[in-house]
Amino acid sequence: MRLPIISIDSDPEIIRSGTTATLNINIDADYQMVCTLSGGVPLGTRIDHIPPPSINSYMQVTNNLTSGQVVTIQCEHSVYGFPVVGSDETRVDVIPSVQEILVLTNQFIKRKTTLLSVVFRLEFIGITVF
Repeated sequence: MRLPIISIDSDPEIIRSGTTATLNINIDADYQMVCTLSGGVPLGTRIDHIPPPSINSYMQVTNNLTSGQVVTIQCEHSVYGFPVVGSDETRVDVIPSVQEILVLTNQFIKRKTTLLSVVFRLEFIGITVF
């Protein structure tokens, strides 16, 4: 018995915050397998691979994502009590919204302003800051 060949990729690979991606999954195995998806998909998402044909394609939509996620697929089949396992993973990256970028920029400016204020005060009292 050969090992399963499993692949997963995201379409698109980069999404806007709050949207979904489509996961394209290919499983090549001559035997029945139970596959579990995790990371960025509804809890308990599962695919039952039942040949023939040995190569099957499946699609799954992610949750609405607000941060990057690694989505993993793990497939198992038991042969005479020994598990045959195959897995793959893909990453879905999320572009932050304009509001998130503004918040991060404001936090950076506040920290830089605080640092400049401290440097100015130290230099004012005669301590040299490099």
